[in-house]
Amino acid sequence: MSADSLVSRVQKALQAQDLQLPVFNKTALQLQRALRQDDFDIDKCAALINRDQALASEVLREANSSFYSGLKKVVTIRDAMVRLGAREVLRLTVQVTQRGLYKSRIRGLQLLMEKLWKHALATAMGSYWLARHTGYQALMPEAFLAGLMHDIGQLFLLKVLEEVSRSDPKVKLSEALVMEVLVGMHVEQGYRLMQNWGLPEEYAEVVRYHHHDDPPVDSALISLVQLADMTTRKLGLALTHHPEQVLATTPAAMRLGLKETVLAQLEIALEDKFCAPEQATAVG
Repeated sequence: MSADSLVSRVQKALQAQDLQLPVFNKTALQLQRALRQDDFDIDKCAALINRDQALASEVLREANSSFYSGLKKVVTIRDAMVRLGAREVLRLTVQVTQRGLYKSRIRGLQLLMEKLWKHALATAMGSYWLARHTGYQALMPEAFLAGLMHDIGQLFLLKVLEEVSRSDPKVKLSEALVMEVLVGMHVEQGYRLMQNWGLPEEYAEVVRYHHHDDPPVDSALISLVQLADMTTRKLGLALTHHPEQVLATTPAAMRLGLKETVLAQLEIALEDKFCAPEQATAVG
């Protein structure tokens, strides 16, 4: 099958009335909306998560992970909100619920989804690290979420490719053809998905412009995610590997005013977390 043929099948599937879009977790969406209100109630926000005990358990497990090493153990969602902050608990909730979307019954696509999840999480942690260490501490939770979802269009397209393959067993999905679809279509479809989910525009803008050298909107969030994204690609923590990337000369690094020493520290932090044999060091 040619790339054009596969793209046309994907486009036809995208136009189908019965296309099932990936669903953004209802609890995470309700929590996101609640936290954007000036008078949000911490107990009501905690109750939203506690309605789903499996989700609450996963959020608490993440809250007590090495990512927050040195903090006293939290035992309730309310404790987590008090100690870590409500926005940080939202970040954990989205991380836990998004992870469950990266699954496929087709082995080749499942392998790509596992790589894509690793890339999403590494970019999220890299964005979080950059915000923390470069004077954008107020953006830390937003940087994590934006990094986590910047390539959500690729996940969406993998889901569509899975449906195309199921509907026609004759379709052969080589990795080269799949990558051509993902690279060429993920930005447009990711932005479409973010709008469908009704998430804040600042996240949709990251999805839309994270490959732009000169984004049409002035956003530190976009630059943070761009730089984290390029760092993961340099380290091989992505579907594509660009070891030749010189981070300090990128437009994103220049906009943020970052020097080689800081960027080298970011590389080390991500390597320790995702490339070391034990993968036990926190990115902090």
